[in-house]
Amino acid sequence: MSGSGSGVRFSLYELLGATPVRLVESTDGGGAPRRLASKEYRFALRGVSSVRLPKDVSALSDVAGGVNGAAASAVLEDPRFRVPLRAEFGLRRLALLSPVVGADTGAAVGSSDVSVCVVRMSVRSPERPHLAPTIMSCSAEVFRGVEAIAEAIEAVWAEADPRAVRSPGGLSAVWLGGDLNRDTDGGKGRVSAICATYGLSVEFVDDASRHVRNVNERLAGSPPDVVIVWSGHAQGVEPAVTGFERATVEGDVVRLDEFEFEDALVELRWQLQELDGAGDADVVAVDAGMPSSGDERCYIKIGGSGVGDVMVEVPDCGHGQWASDCRRKAPRACKGVTVSAGVQPVALFRCSKCRKHRWRARF
Repeated sequence: MSGSGSGVRFSLYELLGATPVRLVESTDGGGAPRRLASKEYRFALRGVSSVRLPKDVSALSDVAGGVNGAAASAVLEDPRFRVPLRAEFGLRRLALLSPVVGADTGAAVGSSDVSVCVVRMSVRSPERPHLAPTIMSCSAEVFRGVEAIAEAIEAVWAEADPRAVRSPGGLSAVWLGGDLNRDTDGGKGRVSAICATYGLSVEFVDDASRHVRNVNERLAGSPPDVVIVWSGHAQGVEPAVTGFERATVEGDVVRLDEFEFEDALVELRWQLQELDGAGDADVVAVDAGMPSSGDERCYIKIGGSGVGDVMVEVPDCGHGQWASDCRRKAPRACKGVTVSAGVQPVALFRCSKCRKHRWRARF
């Protein structure tokens, strides 16, 4: 999705990896850019109509001339991602997001000081087709650093139109725990927002301890990409989870050991950020050029999509615990290695001891 400007679902890694918009000095005397007149924001989402701005965009002058005005103007003109938000009848709300680079945004994208601008806008639809829409509100915030950006994306997904959260794309997750709607205040929505931040569409198995048979059938029948186990609220599911780990070499298991929900959410954010790969401090990429026949190289996933994992070449871990060739069981990893190396491996092995999945490819 990077740089397309039309995607709805996206993860933290995809946002950080998108082509940034470059800030330029305003040529409109500090007012709203004239190029925004009648601009239309479309969503790649069935059933969600586009949002069109009026010809008179003077209502945007305050945000365009504010402290984050240059970033807001750039994102309004060329957003990388667009998310429809929940709104009252007659109103349309949306969030526009882009990484930004320029004199006032910190370091370049890719560093720990990456900057992302989030613009939220509310537009009242016209009562009659020939009338113009009305801009009711607009705000812009710039976030710097991976942690702050992750929180900003989570807040967007928490406000998102449910159709956007359920839209196709990304990877799948299954949550095993208690009934969050019964035991917490809006717990399912909060978990869904965190998962969406890291590219996951989550399915909930309520009261997993009471439905172990259903858990077995769900994990064995159509294994998800990630299984999230809230340990203190999912007794008895471990055999099914162990079977899932044996059946798939690509699937990940996230175990939350904190009993209290708020603490478990913190643990979930931290573990999903590790799986997504954004801001990995322990992955030192190497660049040895295209491999030759007979070469063996190691790779780690730093991001993912529904098509293939995003991989970088890294040094050998030294564990020496490589399983048998698992290309057929790991199609996303094989695709990611092929894209990264420029050639398809003839064999692919996974280290059984690495904290993150580390793959050794033979070419």
